[in-house]
Amino acid sequence: MSRPSYLARRGDGRYFLQIRLGKQAAQLFGLPLLRVSLRTGNFNEARRRLVDNLGWVQELIEAPDLEAMGTVLDVRLQAYVGRGLPADERLLAERCAFEHEVRRFLTRAQERGYGYPMRFPQMPTLWVDFVNQNKAAETNIARLNVRRSYEAGRREASEATNEGWAPEPKAALPAPPDAFDPIAMIDRLVQDAVTQRLAQLVPANVAPLAPSIAPLAIIAPTESINSGDPAASVSDRMSSLLQEFLRPASQKRQHTMKGRGEAVAVVQFAIDFLGDPRMNELTDDKWKLLDEALPDIPNRDNIPREAAKTLYQRFKYAEARGWAELTRVTTTTIKRRYWGGLYKFSRLDHPGEALQRRALLV
Repeated sequence: MSRPSYLARRGDGRYFLQIRLGKQAAQLFGLPLLRVSLRTGNFNEARRRLVDNLGWVQELIEAPDLEAMGTVLDVRLQAYVGRGLPADERLLAERCAFEHEVRRFLTRAQERGYGYPMRFPQMPTLWVDFVNQNKAAETNIARLNVRRSYEAGRREASEATNEGWAPEPKAALPAPPDAFDPIAMIDRLVQDAVTQRLAQLVPANVAPLAPSIAPLAIIAPTESINSGDPAASVSDRMSSLLQEFLRPASQKRQHTMKGRGEAVAVVQFAIDFLGDPRMNELTDDKWKLLDEALPDIPNRDNIPREAAKTLYQRFKYAEARGWAELTRVTTTTIKRRYWGGLYKFSRLDHPGEALQRRALLV
């Protein structure tokens, strides 16, 4: 009759040692079968590890009681700890399997009231040193495996390069989108519109002005906005231009009315906050004040209805009562609704629209 190999394989391809226990050993172990993991899926390596583990496994199976089993484990622990850290994965697999059996022995001894520390006083200390050595060895071997894989990959790449292989060029990554900057966007649109409008206003026989001269300086505010004079736009007050802003557009330009109703609230806030200035009075300092005030507009939560009819009323309510029960509007609201509304207001459909937009951003 051939000798059994005691080698079995799990469903995931990993091998383990398996021995059916006799009646006495089954009562001692509390199991009908003794299984020991070999920590490998390679058949040839599993056979070698099977031979390494059979020695101490047979000693444990032949032990008649816990004291005899403890003697085997104590002697083995002294030998393993005396050898120091395992140098390769095969020795580490043997020690890890033995570690598992020591844990089961300690559990059974505690359950059955066997005082192994009295019989083997060095075992607790040896056990701690043994486990620490295994953990350190696992870390070292894992680091060495990573290094070996790296060196093997680098060697293969070098050989492939010598044979004429060249890596494919990496595709250029798309540039990350720029952060949304409403001020920069409006300023670019304004500059383009001003340049186009000045080209229409300056006669052909007049030399163009130097770039350093402000466009507003060449136009005198003499007539009203309805006359078509662009200078009138910058000399009118914001409230007058707001009425022009709400004037129905022609049927041909009906699409330009979209979104104007939503812009009225923030334009009215600018009028109330700045005191209804003329467009040519919107200095850089006033525009900065308006910019800093927009984040201080709370939402309607916890504000009485009579004090929340306009953005300016909500702004003054927060200024007078504090922010203990109030919540600021989100950055998205400021960018899309407030800045978007001011941008829409800056695009009035009259001849002075370009200069007015320039005045908004002086």
